[in-house]
Amino acid sequence: MESKNIILAQTIAEFKFIKERVNENIYCLPLNLDLIVYCELNQIPYLNPADYLDNSVHKEGLIDSDNFLKTINLKKIKENIVKSRYKNLSRNYFNSIFFLKYLVNQIKKKENVKKIYLSGWKKSDLYTPNKNFILSEICKKLFKNIFIISHDQYTSKFIVKEYKIDDIDSISKKNIIFLNFNYNFKRILFRLIINRKKITYISFHKIKFFKRLIIKLLGIKIYFLKETDKNEKIKFNLPNIKIYKKSKEITQLFNLRSNFFKYQLIDLIQRCNGIKKLISQLKPKLALVNNVRGVDGYLGKLSQIYKFNSICISHGTVAEAFGKHDKIYKKIIVENVFSGDAKYFALQTKIAKRSLFTHKIKGKPIKTGNIIFATNNNYKRSNKYILYAVTMKDFINYQFFGVEMYYEYFENLKKLDQISNKNEFKIIVKPHPSISYLKNDLKKLFPNLIFSNKKIDTLLKKVFATISFSSSVIEDSICSKIPVILFDQWRRYKHCISCSDVKKRNKLVYYVNNLEKLTLAIHSIKNSKKFNYSQYLFHENNVKKNIDNLLYRFT
Repeated sequence: MESKNIILAQTIAEFKFIKERVNENIYCLPLNLDLIVYCELNQIPYLNPADYLDNSVHKEGLIDSDNFLKTINLKKIKENIVKSRYKNLSRNYFNSIFFLKYLVNQIKKKENVKKIYLSGWKKSDLYTPNKNFILSEICKKLFKNIFIISHDQYTSKFIVKEYKIDDIDSISKKNIIFLNFNYNFKRILFRLIINRKKITYISFHKIKFFKRLIIKLLGIKIYFLKETDKNEKIKFNLPNIKIYKKSKEITQLFNLRSNFFKYQLIDLIQRCNGIKKLISQLKPKLALVNNVRGVDGYLGKLSQIYKFNSICISHGTVAEAFGKHDKIYKKIIVENVFSGDAKYFALQTKIAKRSLFTHKIKGKPIKTGNIIFATNNNYKRSNKYILYAVTMKDFINYQFFGVEMYYEYFENLKKLDQISNKNEFKIIVKPHPSISYLKNDLKKLFPNLIFSNKKIDTLLKKVFATISFSSSVIEDSICSKIPVILFDQWRRYKHCISCSDVKKRNKLVYYVNNLEKLTLAIHSIKNSKKFNYSQYLFHENNVKKNIDNLLYRFT
């Protein structure tokens, strides 16, 4: 068996750094989509993770990460939002370690791996996850035959910040609070402006001049929580990590990461302290958030302290669980976007309502109908274009089970390119925002697909069906009266209630697990005349009316 020298890298820059210094025939082991695309375009030999992995990595990784988190004593962390952040950090790091160990071990079973080359880069960034070079650190603990190119002992320095506003004396009270206008929150904003409500926008980032000007012209009060270096030390102790029986290296690696985790959490605490001081002065009437993580989630806690209402209107899609692994995965999603300290949680579709059958939330659920999902009331079917959009993750933010990984996504594009070439319809691919910059390179590899970075709302006006795995685009499509095909060629995850009989017509959501069924489902949709939306949507699908009803109730 031919021996293989492997370069392990997180980014193209890291790969080039190693390759320039290695005078041997090498194979790249890509850990994100960027590197797969780069290898394909530049004819660099690489090992595709899809050739070595199956659903076992997802099922075992999901169970192991859940068991590992149970070994951490989180009782010492009093604030729920900090506890939640620590769980997220720990889970993401564990997932990266587990995936890497599993992948390399599977490769070693099939290939004669002689050497593994690594950069030795160690830089960590509190605010930009994809700039955290953790690979060399992990591999040194997990594998033998490791060759480090650079022995630079650079260690990131973390400075404690504090966040406060300068014009505390010019506080405007009894306003409606926003922390961002993402995920179609602009719709709510404009309805508030029309109804002459007092609005406050709080930001931790500097706002560009023209954006700031527009916000002020709309009559919105802006508060910028400016960061400054805090001279005094802040005491914060992480929970002790017990020896994980399955892997002692896990414990060692978590100890190495402890300083990074610590300062991430301290920064969150400082942001919470800053916004608490501001909110205590503002005495708001209502806070609107789109998730329950970080400072957004902390607003929910403050609404209980200072006696004002808070509503979480999540753009993340939440659905009922259908099995053991599904329940674990969807519980993670619920904790991030749907359950937290907010007083109320909006149920925009019956998919979200059905999630309450298998998941418990703290706040009170309220049936609102569609508020921030896409909408297309003037729906005209073209029978020509189909949308493909999914949530995709890579090594640095690996998720097990309910999300397509970067190598799975690439394999899907191959298959969709094939069927688009053989059929009369065209497939529009909406890359996830995290990889939108790869659009032109992906066009070169998959000439039969149409890649577009246009907004989902715009694309849904052009298509007659949507293909997805798990993504908020599922509810975006349903709310826009576009049928959905859940394409699960991995045979592991079903997002919501769906029809597996692809020959049946007039079904709004189909579940398929191979190309043949996918093509049949597409033709069934094309030949359908009427769809039953009542299974997925509340009776009222008028977004403006839904927003006005919600605002009338709380303002």
